Amino acid sequence: MNQRGNKIEQSQKILDLASKLEVPSTKKGAEVWPIISSKLTSRSKLIKLSGWMKIAASISLVYITTYLLYQTHNVTVITSKAQQKEVVLPDRSKVLLNAESKLHYNKLTWALDRSLTFEGEGYFEVVEGSAFTVNSTNGTTRVLGTSFNIYARAGNYEVSCSSGRVQVDIPNRSQRVLDPGLSTSNSDESTNPIPFEKSRVLGWKKGEFYFESQPLADVLATVERQYDVKIISQQTDLKRRYTGFFTNKDIDETLKVVCLPMGLNYELLDAKNIKIYKTKMFN
Repeated sequence: MNQRGNKIEQSQKILDLASKLEVPSTKKGAEVWPIISSKLTSRSKLIKLSGWMKIAASISLVYITTYLLYQTHNVTVITSKAQQKEVVLPDRSKVLLNAESKLHYNKLTWALDRSLTFEGEGYFEVVEGSAFTVNSTNGTTRVLGTSFNIYARAGNYEVSCSSGRVQVDIPNRSQRVLDPGLSTSNSDESTNPIPFEKSRVLGWKKGEFYFESQPLADVLATVERQYDVKIISQQTDLKRRYTGFFTNKDIDETLKVVCLPMGLNYELLDAKNIKIYKTKMFN
């Protein structure tokens, strides 16, 4: 085998070795290198390296170590149904997550890049500093130091600014900058931000939910999230629009204020399942 062939073969051995290095996700950053070193020592006898390949191997190991350190600092927070949770980020910024929401960031790179991914609904209180970016499937929000609410569920994306200024980027829409008291969403026909009522948009923080001409499907999904139940609808038009208000304190009262105006009845099948159906007078 010629020299070039030897180098290719040795390179492949390094890659094969790298692919076999595994570190449990529960390990802290300081514990990663001893594990890697131990594995390399036990396997190094299998590979005889030339001078330049030793350099290449060292570079590869630096890359692998950095990657594994990064992975061990990943943080994901998920809230379940009927749960709210406050998350304190490395810079002391705070996020209050509503039920069934998900937030992901990396502690290792946070000081250089204050960015995270988010889906669901959350209220952000950002301390001043470098740019702070929230990436969601249907849009991106950037700020320096401010407080704002993001609703990102099932194709819907809405940002409401409480203080400071917020820059919102939504695909196929012009960039929008929000001042306090203004909001924007991917369903707005107007290119300009619109005013919002804090009591309505931020009511969820106190367990209060307001709807104005919202599809019944979205309203029932909110009921499911807040009470940790499953709603089974029978012969029900879920595209009908609902306007009203309820809290997450009493499931029976909530079902009454949602169902009665819509000509629906409900039945509590058990602690976790509810059936909704048309009343006879609306057949």
